[in-house]
Amino acid sequence: MGTSNQSSLTSFGAARSFRRRTAWCWNVAPRIPVTGEVHDQIQVDGIYIGSWCCLIAVAGDYVLGWQWCDTEKKAAWAALLGRFPAPGVVITDGGSGIAAALSECWSETAVQRCLVHVQRNVRTYLTGRPRTEAGKALLRLGRALTRIHASAEAAAWLAGLHDWHQQHGARQSPHLPDHDRDGPGMGGG
Repeated sequence: MGTSNQSSLTSFGAARSFRRRTAWCWNVAPRIPVTGEVHDQIQVDGIYIGSWCCLIAVAGDYVLGWQWCDTEKKAAWAALLGRFPAPGVVITDGGSGIAAALSECWSETAVQRCLVHVQRNVRTYLTGRPRTEAGKALLRLGRALTRIHASAEAAAWLAGLHDWHQQHGARQSPHLPDHDRDGPGMGGG
């Protein structure tokens, strides 16, 4: 096959020729016009691509905007959020950078934790097969989140979480200081 091999040939000719003819594409910076429209809800998240992070704001099926940064910090989120009017609700993973930017930019906007991120956090802390009864019960609660579709179901879920805390919570909070772990009035410190 000589200097040409299957990996260097494409339907457009040699790979090097293709890269040269399409190099201009890398210089295209798509612009999304800011309309000023107030959305009922906006979902925000960051995705890491190599050493860069792309913060994205989405309303329904439409990307409203993005912001490149090194990490999901307050200044980067504020730069993105400042481009749009505050929505009724923002859906987020709950990171500290977005929380700080939301309190500064959209202080009156209701915040909803992203259920996919909550479930991912539950699996991270509990694994997919917890050994304790408390862990198994909490995993069931975490998995039930995405099946809630009505206010009554949400109230029942909250009651289940409250019951879990009453039964297991004080003993299952390793991130709390010792005096909080024993519960109020338990003499733990």
